[in-house]
Amino acid sequence: MRPTLHIVTLAAALIATGAQAQPFGGGRAMQAIDTNGDGAIQRSEIEAVNAMRFQRLDANGDGMVTPAEFNGSLDRMFAAVDSNGDNAISRAEMAAKTSEMRALVGMGN
Repeated sequence: MRPTLHIVTLAAALIATGAQAQPFGGGRAMQAIDTNGDGAIQRSEIEAVNAMRFQRLDANGDGMVTPAEFNGSLDRMFAAVDSNGDNAISRAEMAAKTSEMRALVGMGN
């Protein structure tokens, strides 16, 4: 399995584990998605976030995401977890990113 595929699996596991452990909180991610500030996330707000994500992935703006564009995004995600830049993710780096992601969604540590 490619290293970039591992980070996708990792991100999904981190989010799923956190979501099962505690209810969704009111962290920065919630505030960023809840653009009308009503304390709830509507379908239109999710769709807007998804459109922004797609636009970031579609580096050349042609309305299509190629494998190269997608893998570039995964490489950036891997680099964000690999804080010391040694092209490997240690347990400590994983734990630090997990804590950071949980804080982002308001789940604490």
